[in-house]
Parts: sequence; C-alpha cells; structure tokens
Amino acid sequence: MLDIIQDYLALCKMKVERKDGSITGNKRQRAINQFKAEEVEGKEASFVMLLSTRAGGVGINLTAAET
Repeated sequence: MLDIIQDYLALCKMKVERKDGSITGNKRQRAINQFKAEEVEGKEASFVMLLSTRAGGVGINLTAAET
C-alpha cells in the first residue's frame, strides 16, 4: 500500500520520505533528517513522511512531529 501512495506522490512531484520495516538504521536517520530539514540552497524539503506500523520499535520518536 505504501508503494502505491509513494508512486502517486511522486507523480504529484511531492518529495517523500518513507519509514517502514525495510529501512535500515542509516537510511532511517537520513530520512528523519531530510524530513526535518528546511529548504536549503535550492534543495526542496520533504513534504510527506510515510510511516508504517512495521517501523515501530526501532527508536522512532514523533514528539517533534507537526500536525
């Protein structure tokens, strides 16, 4: 299901980060950093973070998440 949503968002030209059970530690931290980052030097910040319950228990802290 996340694959379909990610493909749709790519068609809409939205920058997406993804966190699910298939993401390793280094990729996970990079995704968090890119999502939290502001637009810098012409680089667009990520607009959507796709999360799965399979990402649970891997040290994700969403206290800084904005609604």
